[in-house]
Amino acid sequence: MSGHYVYSLDRQTFLGQFASRSDALRAALTAAKQQPEPPTEVYVALKIPGNAQSTGHAEDVIRRMSDRARAASAQASADGATRYLQNANEQEEADLDDMLARTINEWLIKHDRMPTFYNVEAISEHPVPNPAPAPRRSEEKEVTEIGTADFP
Repeated sequence: MSGHYVYSLDRQTFLGQFASRSDALRAALTAAKQQPEPPTEVYVALKIPGNAQSTGHAEDVIRRMSDRARAASAQASADGATRYLQNANEQEEADLDDMLARTINEWLIKHDRMPTFYNVEAISEHPVPNPAPAPRRSEEKEVTEIGTADFP
């Protein structure tokens, strides 16, 4: 699976961009420990770039071209304009869709318009280890002798 990994402390907001799930987990645990009230778990997910919606336009383009041709044609050649692009087959439409998608993507890249949004998938939950408690210092001296006593 390609992509980058992100982490979250609340499963709502995902942060960072890491090459591996383990790198994202290390960053999440570090961030969790720095919180005033550390979460009990952190989340790591695969970052999926947003879909630019550059495919699936061929049918609309063919229909629009056909409509415009009919509207622009003179009455004398209306029959030819009515049939224009009406018999485009699935392979031709698929070819046009591929060509349009490439062109749209090139345009998006050229004008720095690629999606900046993303989705997250394959979210994994990881417990945040509790830090070892600090040893408590007793004000009293430690007991060094064990013996017996008579209690009433």
